[in-house]
Amino acid sequence: MNELEVDEDGSADRLVSVLRGGGLAIAPTETVYGLLARADDPDAVRRVREVKGQRTSPFAQLVPSLQAVVAAGASLPLRAQRLARRYWPGPLTLVLDCGGETVGYRVPGHEFTRKAVELAEFPVLATSANRSGDPPPTTYEEAVNQIGADVSVAVRDGPTPLGEASTVVQIRASGATVLLREGILSWAEVERTMNRTVLFVCTGNTCRSPMAEAMFRGMLAEHLGCSLDDVHQRGWTVGSAGVGAADGERAAANAQVVMRERGFDISAHRSRYASPEVVGEADVVVALSGGHLRALEGTSPASAGNLRLLDPSGVPDPVGGSLEVYRRCADHIHGRLGELLQDVVASET
Repeated sequence: MNELEVDEDGSADRLVSVLRGGGLAIAPTETVYGLLARADDPDAVRRVREVKGQRTSPFAQLVPSLQAVVAAGASLPLRAQRLARRYWPGPLTLVLDCGGETVGYRVPGHEFTRKAVELAEFPVLATSANRSGDPPPTTYEEAVNQIGADVSVAVRDGPTPLGEASTVVQIRASGATVLLREGILSWAEVERTMNRTVLFVCTGNTCRSPMAEAMFRGMLAEHLGCSLDDVHQRGWTVGSAGVGAADGERAAANAQVVMRERGFDISAHRSRYASPEVVGEADVVVALSGGHLRALEGTSPASAGNLRLLDPSGVPDPVGGSLEVYRRCADHIHGRLGELLQDVVASET
């Protein structure tokens, strides 16, 4: 086994030369030390499996950029694009549909290894530099002690900065998503990032905003060609809150009736306060009146760039009104949602 230093002149070229010839290599990433090989060399892949003691488990490919994934022909639904833009280079592996199979891709955050991958004119396989069942190594010494005898070259660097494996998320061409491994990125964080969140805000979150939420979700489902239940899986989260809401209140009875007439069930709705945390997690925050907008600007100034009015004239509050008043309110909201849908969808393309 030869040893390379990450700061040695030409060391990335030497590493690529080893991989090009079918050799195996140990190299650092920001998460753990990796075992690298040429992915389109069957003998090299076979030897990786022998070293790891894995017969069938798939291996990820390291790529230098998102553009390389596009060039490979992988399907990149909106969810995958959002995650890639947020976390690459970094500790996220995306498993995507590509040419009739699924392929895991990752842009490493370690500059040396990313440079080597960029220099290579062939796909680079990567897996943790340990035998199956052993902990992934976070130092050069740990990696060499485990599999150093089985590789042609090992790249020395200090302890990995993050010291924990990448998070692995599979996203099908349809947008359906599965967490395959929770690593240093939590599932909650990944889910917040990959979905675009639209939040409607009124006063008590029992009339106008829950109706707007239900109708907008329905319009999204129609636009996406999916069921209401699948809107979330297709990359969208729609919610509502109130600037003066008490948590846990049901939607107003007349609001529920009017929504049922339109094919939506909001009986499970429970009100919540439009706190800075709730508002801050949304990509688009839609106020139902100017008063709501001003209240949000006062309590959530950091989110000012995401705030907008559904109607500059405001949507009158139907609270306490008749069923007909609620119907007119729903008509008013629905008449403005088409423009909102066009705007938020256009911003994703």
